[in-house]
Amino acid sequence: MIYNVRTQDGWDRAQVCSKGDHTNFGSLTRLFPQLVAGLQIRAPEGHWEYVRPAEGVITCNTADTLSFPTKIHRVVTPPKD
Repeated sequence: MIYNVRTQDGWDRAQVCSKGDHTNFGSLTRLFPQLVAGLQIRAPEGHWEYVRPAEGVITCNTADTLSFPTKIHRVVTPPKD
């Protein structure tokens, strides 16, 4: 990947927070292994932890998609024609 050199002013502004805390609705975010990490999750205790991509692994954030219970469902043999 190619990264643009950030100016000191850019670093100062980025230290605040690039994107405030939020949840994503109806999307799937994939985090590929790379040399820099910027994604953080809030731990149950309330502090923030970095999500460190592991080599050979794609980390997936399913957003709010899985926050609702699924309907009870089943798979059956289709009826004869």
